[in-house]
Amino acid sequence: MTKKYSINDLKLRPVQRTITTEQVVAHTHQVQFSRPLTAAEQQLFSRMLLSFYDVVHFSRQFGTDLVSEPTVIFTHSDQANYTFYQLNLAGSWKDLLFAMFANFSYEVVGITWHDHSRIFDPQKTAEASI
Repeated sequence: MTKKYSINDLKLRPVQRTITTEQVVAHTHQVQFSRPLTAAEQQLFSRMLLSFYDVVHFSRQFGTDLVSEPTVIFTHSDQANYTFYQLNLAGSWKDLLFAMFANFSYEVVGITWHDHSRIFDPQKTAEASI
C-alpha cells in the first residue's frame, strides 16, 4: 500500500548552511524525537550517522560529495542537530540516509520531525495508512 502524505509533511525549511574552505558546504539538519533519548540511544543515533558516512565515503557508489565525518550535537535529550560536510547538496546517498532514519524511527525512537517535516513520524505514518 502506498503511503499518503500531505504538503505539510513535505514543507521546506530555512536552510542552515555555511561555505567553508575549498567550497565545502557545512549543512546542518534538525531532528526532534518523540521522547527523550537515553545516553545509549543518543550514541546509537550518532553511530548510525557515522556508519552512514563510512558506507557512502568508502564505497564510492554514491559519489564523493561527503568529505568528512558528520558532527552530531544533542541540543536537548529529545533533539539533535547533525551537520554534513559536502561538496554538493544533491546526491543519490539521500535515499540510503532516509531509509536509515525511517528504520531508526520505527525500531528505536520515533522521529517526530526532521527539518520541519513529519515524514519519519511513526504516528503520522500510521494515520496515513488508515
